[in-house]
Amino acid sequence: SIRDRRTRTTPRELYSQEQRPSHSRYCRWWKIAEQSSSERPDVDRVQARFGRQRNRKGSEQTIYFQDSYKQKFMAEGKNSAQIAITSVPKYRLDPAHFSNVILATGFNETEEERKERIQGCKRLLADRTTAKRAAAELEAIGNQEAIDVLLEGLSSLDLEIRFYSAYSLAYLDRKESIPILVDIAKQEAAFRPLCLTALTITEVDLAREYLVQLLQEREPELRFGAFLALRERNTGDPIVQGERLTKNTKLVIVPSSTPLLAPSLQENQELVLFGSTAPVKLNAKLNSTPFMTLTPERTNEIRITRRAYGETAFVIVEANLTSVLRGMGSVDATYNDFIQTIDQLQNLNATPTPIAFNPRPVPGRIYNREPTKGMELMALDASTRVKPKSAW
Repeated sequence: SIRDRRTRTTPRELYSQEQRPSHSRYCRWWKIAEQSSSERPDVDRVQARFGRQRNRKGSEQTIYFQDSYKQKFMAEGKNSAQIAITSVPKYRLDPAHFSNVILATGFNETEEERKERIQGCKRLLADRTTAKRAAAELEAIGNQEAIDVLLEGLSSLDLEIRFYSAYSLAYLDRKESIPILVDIAKQEAAFRPLCLTALTITEVDLAREYLVQLLQEREPELRFGAFLALRERNTGDPIVQGERLTKNTKLVIVPSSTPLLAPSLQENQELVLFGSTAPVKLNAKLNSTPFMTLTPERTNEIRITRRAYGETAFVIVEANLTSVLRGMGSVDATYNDFIQTIDQLQNLNATPTPIAFNPRPVPGRIYNREPTKGMELMALDASTRVKPKSAW
């Protein structure tokens, strides 16, 4: 064991039995941060305890990971009170989970101690109140014995245990987690954002097939969330490619049997249309913005006019949704013009295509472990979803 040069105490003596689980040397090192500056070990020892490990022969090995063909160190001691931790790219979408895994990392363990810790995690994983901590610790261990325990958690009757087991297995690139994550994403909205995150970061090819299947679901959050996950996995994926309506606005058409128009209100200025186009019926002139006017013509056409900076541009298009959007792009409409016009078309019921504004899976929802008897879960759709405010 590494000994403190000033106090001459071992790490086992620094922390009381009440501060750590009895079954393991669980996240022993992070208690260093709670000590006073005079009690903290020097920089070299902090880096040695976190950034390096020793193999069976006693030689020192530095822990690093590969990023863009470069080797990056996991941790670097800055001074006696600070450690700089480099985030692994796979954990970029959930830094909180990365922190949990880091805090669950054990050091200087013997094989017997590691086996004892895995058995303790197996008991903790069976309880939904401690399943999250146990899954993170098993993910930090990462050997076959720990993976076997997580695989057993997939067959649990408790949804929380199945979720935390599948979530950690996804980071370990195990294909057994994919169907479980997809089923939980469909059933429970509270876990939906993290399920899609796991399907995004895992390197299992099967995840893309399931994400493509989610594009056909009726729930707007699942469809739009799966679309974002596919693009995050691979920006060059053909299914997420679209056409430029203007310099900053893009239209993406996703083949689907169930129509849906999902305008984005965050990050990218894009309109995602699931399914084929639908007719647009206007009974009178529509002034969607002070600059944009849609006028119905007699021959099943719509005149789109935009006035700005003393200039007037107009175009006559067919009375269907995709033609209207492309026509607005041809007269150099702003993204605000698109959003306001789509909003007015929805209010007038001018198109049969359901419209859901920015239906991203919302993080931070509370999972009700014991639903009230008699209450039925109502599926969200484009008509019941609360429309968020535009960020543009």
